[in-house]
Amino acid sequence: MITKALWNIPSRSSCNELLKRYHDIVEFLVMPEFMIQYLISSLFDTFGSSLAEPRSKEKFIPFVETLLKNEETPLPPSPDDGIAWLNTFSGPNIRLEVMGLLFCFIGRSYQSLADEDPLFQKEENHGRNRRQTSWRMNECADVMGKMCDCTDAVNEIVVAFRVAIFVLESAVVGDESYGNLNRHENIVTSAYAFGLHRLPHLPPHLLTTAAEYKRRVIASVYQMDKCCSALNGTPPGIPRLYCRLHTLSDLSETELFLPRAQMQQAIAECDEQGWNRKGEMYCGTWNRSMMPIYMVKEEILERALAVDVQVSRERIDSLLARTASLSQNRPQQFSFNPTSTGVVLFVQLIVSLETLQNKFLLHRLALANHLEGNYNQGLLDTAMEMLEKVIMMWEKRDKLVGLEFSFDWVVTSFGVPAAGVVCVELLKLMSDWNGSRKRSKKEKTGTEGDERRAKEKEKTRFSRSMAVQKLTLFAAFLDWVRDTDGNYALLKRVRGVVGRVLKWVLDGGEMSREVDKEKGKDIPRQEDNSRVVNSQGTINPARVQMEERTTRGATENSGLTDQGTRDWNMEAANFTPQLMQPSTTINGDFTSNVQGGLDFNMNTVGLDLNFDLEGIGMEEMWGQVDWLNAGDWMGGSGGVGVGA
Repeated sequence: MITKALWNIPSRSSCNELLKRYHDIVEFLVMPEFMIQYLISSLFDTFGSSLAEPRSKEKFIPFVETLLKNEETPLPPSPDDGIAWLNTFSGPNIRLEVMGLLFCFIGRSYQSLADEDPLFQKEENHGRNRRQTSWRMNECADVMGKMCDCTDAVNEIVVAFRVAIFVLESAVVGDESYGNLNRHENIVTSAYAFGLHRLPHLPPHLLTTAAEYKRRVIASVYQMDKCCSALNGTPPGIPRLYCRLHTLSDLSETELFLPRAQMQQAIAECDEQGWNRKGEMYCGTWNRSMMPIYMVKEEILERALAVDVQVSRERIDSLLARTASLSQNRPQQFSFNPTSTGVVLFVQLIVSLETLQNKFLLHRLALANHLEGNYNQGLLDTAMEMLEKVIMMWEKRDKLVGLEFSFDWVVTSFGVPAAGVVCVELLKLMSDWNGSRKRSKKEKTGTEGDERRAKEKEKTRFSRSMAVQKLTLFAAFLDWVRDTDGNYALLKRVRGVVGRVLKWVLDGGEMSREVDKEKGKDIPRQEDNSRVVNSQGTINPARVQMEERTTRGATENSGLTDQGTRDWNMEAANFTPQLMQPSTTINGDFTSNVQGGLDFNMNTVGLDLNFDLEGIGMEEMWGQVDWLNAGDWMGGSGGVGVGA
């Protein structure tokens, strides 16, 4: 099995081409550029004969024996010098976890390429496309991970490998995969097992390359943990109460591996707050700015995902104030600049979106707990701003060439929840408008009319035309997502939902008129209200249908007129995500034919592209992607509360 995995290592020329993609893969805090270059170079220098063409099983025997022998002993104590530390697990000291890390880098690099890149046309790739090639690298990395499990090897490289394979697999199969939850738990478990959560405090003059790398690994684990929790609605695995977080040194990937004296000199040249004075944006720089955002996000998730925990208005307002202050205290290079390009522009947008997501969650949490205040207005304003930033990424894609491979993740994490809120508000607006027309025929003057008009004055300010414009552009962005992107199937379903909402809104609720027309034909229909609202007081997704303007759709939606105004309640709707359960094991093609092409079966990884949007209700569609509207997950006020 190890031999078959190693057989898939690309040629040295291909690896050199993939190394050029490093600077566009901005999330690789656990794989510094110098480290990856050094590992690949030492790999081919040491085992070049095994990797030379034509390859054979016999050639790989020394390579495999070296891997198994090195895995029998733990890593030695880390030397002070960076190069000496790299030599403990490279070249003749190569280990299984290191090979897994390299496979993850190679797979992520392939994923970052354009679909028509010449590397996919090479004979060594056997005709695989972008997604298939990345999945093959994921399979090979998984083999290395399973062998590490057999030896119980745990070190900082193993933890880094767990982070890398989580990122790679989510990029290939999408963020709604059930297997990603298992990867998430593996990251947390390995970090705890090695003790990265209790790293000692070290003054700058005692800091070494290995010590700084361990800090970066646990920082990456902590941030990935919060990102996964915010996306899937799962409780955080590494809370700050049990994890000692260190501020990372703002060093470039090259400075990190300088001799110890020179590395410490580079640290001393940073400003009093630890930021580099060059205005550069390194991996460490980006993650230094993200850490406070994720620490606030953890406090939000503690209350949003907790059971029977009461949240006070003072606590919500305090976290909103902290979020605003973080935006003001960042270095200038993180402030959004329309003239920025490339990685700088991408990072600026991501930092802005992460901050907006915190505000989004806080406003949503306040609404779920029925706190006094105009939090609904704040939620809508934040959702509209998030949509604007996401759309901006698509509009400026000519300035983000080479970074398009991350767009589907950005849309899934930030665009979909924001679009869900805007869609619900549009439907509420149209429902209120239809209801007001009926009431105006009955009302003349008096208490009822006065109360209604007073209530309307308190309604949230919301521009229908602006919302329709942004949703239209967002739908165009969804159409642009490539079928080789991991979240393609998910976003295709979302596209159907957004399209139908826009159609209904732009038709001015014409579906209701179609229903009236059908009722004129005396078509009998019995509407059971108990089937629309379940025992928990939440909308039953299967009963709320937003069909196309057809006779079938009009008939099934007669509840829109039979029941009067539809209550599109953001707080009550139970939109729990439906996670896929893919099989992530090595498939038969991998074990039976090493040189053959990989027959990439979408069903193997939990993605079914042969779905039909007909008959699927709007809430049911959002329920697969938008956990943010799940009332039971948002810390509603229970009988036994804990003060926030």
